[in-house]
Parts: sequence; structure tokens; C-alpha cells
Amino acid sequence: MRVRAFLWTLAIAGATFAAIALTSLSWVPVVGAAIAAAVVSVNKVAARIDRPVCWHCGHDISRTHAGAYGKICPECGSLNQHKPPQGTA
Repeated sequence: MRVRAFLWTLAIAGATFAAIALTSLSWVPVVGAAIAAAVVSVNKVAARIDRPVCWHCGHDISRTHAGAYGKICPECGSLNQHKPPQGTA
């Protein structure tokens, strides 16, 4: 999740730099719009961390039971809330 938020922020920063460098736009409104877009993007990504939803599709997995390695989403089948395997050593 952190990588996705970082990549969104990096993409927004790159688009902002390109918009300022390649056009004759003033930097103040462009940077303001970029900050607003970054806040919304990071908030949207971080909202999935608050509640038990699938990290891939966003389906509610609060009622599913955890298996040996975590919860499996009934919609897309991805493994969520990973647990390390417990050895018998």
C-alpha cells in the first residue's frame, strides 16, 4: 500500500513538473492542484487500511475466516492479511 501511494505521489509530481516546464502556466495554481490531487490519492489508498477489505478489489472480507496464510477474498481470490507460515521446528 505504501508503494502504491508513493508511486501516485511521484506520478503527480512528474505531471506537475511537466505542466510547468512545457506550458506557460503559472506555478502557483498548478502546484496547488497537484497537492490536492496527492492528498486525495493518498487518502483513497490509505482508506483501505482502516477496515478489513481486499487489498486487490476492495471487497469486504470482515466476515471471512482466516486460513493458515491469511484471508482469501471471495470475489477475486487474492490472499489478504498475510500471516507467516508457522513451522513445527
